Amino acid sequence: MIIDTGRNINEYGQVFQDAGLQIAQSMGLGFNGWWATPLTDSYVVAGNKPATKTAK
Repeated sequence: MIIDTGRNINEYGQVFQDAGLQIAQSMGLGFNGWWATPLTDSYVVAGNKPATKTAK
């Protein structure tokens, strides 16, 4: 999971995909994500590693 105050949400999504992760959540945090002022939004990108099937 990455939380950033910049607008790099798409770049982080690409990094997660390049690492083989599926994006589980990608959104702005609204007023709960204000770190300093309402002018500084925060965004979250969360990913999950897909389960792998094991051979029997």
